[in-house]
Amino acid sequence: MKANKINVLDTTAIRDCTGCAGCSLVCHSSAITMAFDKSGFYRPSIDDELCTMCGVCPDVCYKFNDFESLNPFDGSQVLAVTNNYIDDMNAVTTAGVATRLAEHFFTLGYNVCGVKYDYEKNEVSHDIASSLADILEFSGSKYMPSDAKDAFEKLIQEKKKTVVFGLPCQIHGLRKVIDKKKIADRFILVDFFCAGMMSQNVWEKHLEYLKRRFSISKIKKVNFKDKTQGWHKSSLSVVDEAGNRYRQNRFNDLFYSFLLRRLPYQEACYSCEFRTQVVSSDIRLGDFWGEKYKSWDDGVELVTLMNPQGIKAWEEIKDFFSYQICNEQDIYESQKSGSMNTSVKKPQQYEEVLKAFSSDKTIEEIFKDFKIATIPLGGVQ
Repeated sequence: MKANKINVLDTTAIRDCTGCAGCSLVCHSSAITMAFDKSGFYRPSIDDELCTMCGVCPDVCYKFNDFESLNPFDGSQVLAVTNNYIDDMNAVTTAGVATRLAEHFFTLGYNVCGVKYDYEKNEVSHDIASSLADILEFSGSKYMPSDAKDAFEKLIQEKKKTVVFGLPCQIHGLRKVIDKKKIADRFILVDFFCAGMMSQNVWEKHLEYLKRRFSISKIKKVNFKDKTQGWHKSSLSVVDEAGNRYRQNRFNDLFYSFLLRRLPYQEACYSCEFRTQVVSSDIRLGDFWGEKYKSWDDGVELVTLMNPQGIKAWEEIKDFFSYQICNEQDIYESQKSGSMNTSVKKPQQYEEVLKAFSSDKTIEEIFKDFKIATIPLGGVQ
């Protein structure tokens, strides 16, 4: 009997891939590589000449896992967190729990791995911090696919305690790998409440738009959640090397117009089980949206401590913050229009929009062609 294998040649079988790179990390023969596909998402490719059909890759792929319909937040500790330090509060997108965790464990000698923006490639990728300055590059939301494979591979090979930040699907893939290798005891895994991941192609179209309309050339700083106009009305801000600037709030910016309407997300995002059914991290972080803290415009962070490992990590940094103990229902109320919104369906125009973003059309033309302004927030039914 042949061993099971992830068939990347069958496009219908791989379309709901999350690009977590778990399969590539466990491949003994280095037969699986990760790269952008034409739609702007990371996908695995298998070299059949190197593949030994060992059947290891499906062991870590979520598509081959049977998830029970459980409430993963049952028994977790839920906190609403604000920052005690005005300088920190102005610098971070919410309350800065991730940054404080990273800095604290870095000073204790841990490897710290997060997502940074590569200003040469205009892409995002996971990297391992070599200084406290590197950690500041990890702060803030990025929204696009990140290349995690190389960084995760180094972390697995090094016999060093490690803190890793990533999306729920990425952290699940890493968890499966480190469990399989029996090295999970040296990792602290942190993920985020995530509504979905945008195509890299959308960002590239937006950069072309900024260059053409606002003379933004080689950028030196980008902030996807600038709080200049407040936390509830966060902005996309860009500064280039010549000092040219662009800032537009989330309700007026073209990139955000597609992001807020969940179009085009990675296909797996529309039926994501890591939102409500599966949490593989020790700590999950997010924005505490909703009525409870609507008057607070500096940023309130939702911190969910999933297990004793997460609780222990929080205990080491909690004195830097003010916080209130909340309950499980607050998670759903806070995230009901975002990561917990299970009513979002794949838009009927999904395939056409993907094709448009890989064509030579401008982002304004795509915006107009698909009547994005008329699409209700929360997705298209």
